[in-house]
Amino acid sequence: MSKARQLGPVLLGIDVGTSSVKALLWPVDGSAPPRVARAPLRSRRGSAGASEMDCRAWWRAVVRAVGRVEVSGAEVLGLGVSTVFPALVAMDARGRALRPAILYDDRRSVAQVETFRRQAAAQDGRAAGNRLLPGTISLSSLLWLRDNEPRLFSKARWFGHAGTYLGRRLTGRVALDATNASLTGLYAASGSGWLAEACATAGVAPERLPEVVWPAETLGGLSRRAAQALGLQAGIPVAAGAGDSACGALALGLVSPDELVATCGSTDSLIALLETPTFDESTVNLPYMDGGTWLAIAPMNASGAAVSWFSEVLFGSGRRRFDRFFAAAARAPVASGGTVFLPYLAGERSPVFDPTARGVFFGLSLATGRAEMARAVLEGVAFGHREILSMLEARFGRRVARVVAAGGGTADRLWRQIRADATERPYRYADVPDASALGAALLGGVAGGVFGSWREAASEASHRVRFDEVRPDRGAWERLKPNFDVYARLYEAVRECF
Repeated sequence: MSKARQLGPVLLGIDVGTSSVKALLWPVDGSAPPRVARAPLRSRRGSAGASEMDCRAWWRAVVRAVGRVEVSGAEVLGLGVSTVFPALVAMDARGRALRPAILYDDRRSVAQVETFRRQAAAQDGRAAGNRLLPGTISLSSLLWLRDNEPRLFSKARWFGHAGTYLGRRLTGRVALDATNASLTGLYAASGSGWLAEACATAGVAPERLPEVVWPAETLGGLSRRAAQALGLQAGIPVAAGAGDSACGALALGLVSPDELVATCGSTDSLIALLETPTFDESTVNLPYMDGGTWLAIAPMNASGAAVSWFSEVLFGSGRRRFDRFFAAAARAPVASGGTVFLPYLAGERSPVFDPTARGVFFGLSLATGRAEMARAVLEGVAFGHREILSMLEARFGRRVARVVAAGGGTADRLWRQIRADATERPYRYADVPDASALGAALLGGVAGGVFGSWREAASEASHRVRFDEVRPDRGAWERLKPNFDVYARLYEAVRECF
């Protein structure tokens, strides 16, 4: 008997990221741990700030990941999708991508953003809930397409995000979940619909934008064609899904404003829940799971991506490079011999908003080796966490007692400790193979009737997930503080150089 048959009823979550697609099976009865399989992806980056991904590669990787998780024979009660967001996709009337998706860290639209800001000066700048930033708000990439690929812009029937494209492949329906809609720059923060004046200024009719649905809403049943490709039964309820940060927050049980969660992967995002849309330009703001909840997200563009970059540059290719990287970092002293790393390799969104920012190593000497530089990368990302926590505490008027975290960037014990030490906060690390994929599976459970609501799904996950709490070492912070003092001044000191 296959492993999948032994699982009994399951939920299937699919997480489409920038480096891989993860497929997660969540046994409904808790009789077995979740099972995850991956299929690699590779984005395409250009010297002019381009960051794109082939949409067809998304689907091929989804098919491979689902095949590798051994879902055949299991009774799948619901399916949900988590996606990197925003990722702008221009599609024809049949839902086929007309070009590669433009990702959240694409920086080609700086000129378009400035022009739009001047043209839309009379509009309510807070109507969409977020400041317009290159890549981070997909309107910027839409404007770039309009100006640089006008024939394709005119040809496109639909402008959606990654979830729109994948939802169409799975069910045939063209839609956009509310978390993604909020990052278009064209959708009202109030949830009332597409902003007519902003659409007019951008030159795109609202009819070319998808219908907006809540993450746990059922898009439809899995189509026969998609079911055949995935090795599943047709008709499985498919949830609309959500952006990866929102799905990760759901999996970590975020249901209260008193909590803070962090999803740590290629990008780290620190996430707070709001019960009123008190938006601020220091965070990315979006609806959460219903009309009474919102999220304030402070994303760092290149956290795990910085580790991936540095490990490949100095420790070679292949998965073993990460082992070599963390082993080297463990040999270095706390504070890395005075070496400080500013992790703005792909611009930055938080704690500073600057698409032109770049990474910096500061304090190098003839005594600096790979070990000190490796540890400085980890400490630099952790310093970013500290700055974001301070920013959120000042905004909300309360101290964050602890952070609940999950993701591929939390696997190494050294980095777990460094985050706690650098922030002087305990971190509770969730023992889940992939929080965003789990959140997607939970949304599939709501769509499939396994859970009565998204809150019930979050409660179930929090009861079944195990946590490892790492407490800060006060002595370590005393040694880190001089480096942090440099880090806190470094961006302003070199900003003009960018």
